Amino acid sequence: YKDSMDALFSCFKEAIGVLKRRKVWLILFGATILLGIILGVVLSKPAAIRQYYAAYCRAYTDMIFAASVFKLFFKRLIAMVLLLLLIVPLYFTAYYLPVAFLIVFFKGYTFGIVAVILLSSFGVNGLFIFLVCALPSAVLTFALLAIACALGTEVCKKRLPMCGSCGSLCYFLLLFLCAAACAIAEMLLVALIFRPIGKIF
Repeated sequence: YKDSMDALFSCFKEAIGVLKRRKVWLILFGATILLGIILGVVLSKPAAIRQYYAAYCRAYTDMIFAASVFKLFFKRLIAMVLLLLLIVPLYFTAYYLPVAFLIVFFKGYTFGIVAVILLSSFGVNGLFIFLVCALPSAVLTFALLAIACALGTEVCKKRLPMCGSCGSLCYFLLLFLCAAACAIAEMLLVALIFRPIGKIF
């Protein structure tokens, strides 16, 4: 157990060093997400796309108001793990880099669409959900996504082994723990802030 924790802590320190060296990539991925959000907000969408995301927003608001917080946690965790799995190929080949940029752009774009629908179609409840739940969760997800992509550019460049204290598997485990932390954060926001305040209004 001690050896595992030491390896994970060593991987964490190495990841911090990588992110300091890869600040440009972090900025590029962050800018790509921001561009996606802006276009998701300002571009007109076909009716079918608006209907799809309106249904998504209704399901999300129903879950925020009524679903078990543990169900919310596991759904968020699964969604984030699946998102990170889409980035995994970047850790093995640089040719996947354009796809990684497309993924982060699309994630930002869909958030822009959801933000518009929440704020324009759900009134005060939509604003409350956006500020307390959707926006903080999105910021955490975007940060983790940009970090995962930036780490992937370094791992791919150095061709690190799968195992070892700073191998690819260690980075994957670290990202999974971060995804779990993001899911816990959303669960706590809903349980400790959103629902108690929601009952007042």
